[in-house]
Amino acid sequence: MHRRRLLWALAAGFAAGVGLASLQLLLWWHITPSVRPALLASLAWGSWGALWLGGGGFLLWELGSFLQTLGRRGRRTQGTFPFLLGALMVAGVALYNRDVLRQLLPPAHRQALAVVAVFALLWAVAWVLARRRRPLQVALLAVWVFGVWWPWWGVGQQGDQQGGVKTPWVWKAEPTPRRALVVVWEGADLAWLLPQVDGGVMPFLQSLWPRGSWGQLRTVSPFSRAASLVTWATGCSPVRHRVVARRAYRISFLSREPVSLLLRGPWPTPHQLPWRLWERAAPPQPEQPTLWEVLPALGVPTALVGWPFPTRPTAAQVAGPEWVHGETPLLEAEWQRAVMEAVGQDARRRTATLRALGVAAEVGVRAVLLAGDGKTQVLIVHLDLPARLRPLWSGSDSGGVLPLTAQFLDGQLARLWQLFSDDQTLLLLLSPYGMAPPSSWDRLLANVGLTGQWPVSPKNSPDGFFFLYGRGVASGVRVRGGRTADLVPTLMYLLDLPVAKSLSGRVLLAAVDERWAANVPLRLVPAYPTPAP
Repeated sequence: MHRRRLLWALAAGFAAGVGLASLQLLLWWHITPSVRPALLASLAWGSWGALWLGGGGFLLWELGSFLQTLGRRGRRTQGTFPFLLGALMVAGVALYNRDVLRQLLPPAHRQALAVVAVFALLWAVAWVLARRRRPLQVALLAVWVFGVWWPWWGVGQQGDQQGGVKTPWVWKAEPTPRRALVVVWEGADLAWLLPQVDGGVMPFLQSLWPRGSWGQLRTVSPFSRAASLVTWATGCSPVRHRVVARRAYRISFLSREPVSLLLRGPWPTPHQLPWRLWERAAPPQPEQPTLWEVLPALGVPTALVGWPFPTRPTAAQVAGPEWVHGETPLLEAEWQRAVMEAVGQDARRRTATLRALGVAAEVGVRAVLLAGDGKTQVLIVHLDLPARLRPLWSGSDSGGVLPLTAQFLDGQLARLWQLFSDDQTLLLLLSPYGMAPPSSWDRLLANVGLTGQWPVSPKNSPDGFFFLYGRGVASGVRVRGGRTADLVPTLMYLLDLPVAKSLSGRVLLAAVDERWAANVPLRLVPAYPTPAP
């Protein structure tokens, strides 16, 4: 009897693994649907499911039978139970991923996940009705394999409708006389920034704030640092630029291209990739051009400093990330003394704080050199200092490290503006995501001692912010409803450059001065040139 239960449980786990394989491949829409990947994925995930899901189902089955024995019930649990449990799990995972990954998946693939979930629920009802009828159950197992894979096959036959525009487009360069300083304070938000500005900690930003436009930015959900940063840099949603995670995996028997988006469920990532048949890979480059790739193509000299990911060869001046991770970051002696005094005796956080400020200082030195060369027309500076220090010091900052951080950022911004700006210069200050306390459930786990401290983090996708200042920007306006992808089209319009229709974002007209909007036409083009692989 126990062997029979084990065989039923392993078979049910295999069937559930086949269903999860179809769900996982629905998240990797670059894999062309065919029999070979479906068969290989079924074998890999099916065997994985037989061991882990089938083994777990067998233990639950044995426990249920034991409890029935204690209750003096003579009925035996049938083989219906593990298959029913597997079908319900596949349905639940499909619906959960459809909801959670709504901004990272094309609509057709989200619909396919819903179809698999509905099919799994209907199949579970049919399986219960067909108990003790072995021929009918065998037929239902065949229907199961067909039903869970058919949505993947069907959505793949619709073709790739989300990739980059391949039609070449040539722009006759008409360089704009305007300059632009774009500064990213990764991890900052209005809830942290405005008290610092109003409290006089950031005097330079305080002097500009009443004359600019600002607002929150709705970030990418679920949170992904890579997806959030690339979304602002391309003006496209993750569905279009296809950078959805920082980590990537190569599964050679399915595809040569690395994959990133993993199926979410009751398992630790990436252990749902079966049998270690994968290897780490570099994350893919965005399939849409970034701001520093578009601007040089339009005849605008551009420089990029501090971008945390590898970049494609481009006409822009790029200070690569290799020097950012040096061993001896630059930090002036007076700042070192101020940090040491604010940190106190906490050696662990003192080292991390000095390191973070040193990296930001190095980025600032490179930016100052580029700002003063007289050749750069658009300077893009990326700093992750708030993202490093806010989780480290939130809730326990008796020495004032975070106000010191705000003062450091404000002074650096003032220096860059003094070197780089003129009467026509446009300032864009932004953060693609913010920081927020954990959810009530995470706090409960921390309070009962199951987890550690719960500082602020971007886990729940809090909003970022933007601040625009310069000629053409509305004065003293708070813009509502802004998204991360809206920054590139807004910046391009304020630079009097064409805006691509293929962008996911829109021009934030509420941030544009009425006189500028009346005199500068919005020029649209189909798409920016697709970057080379």
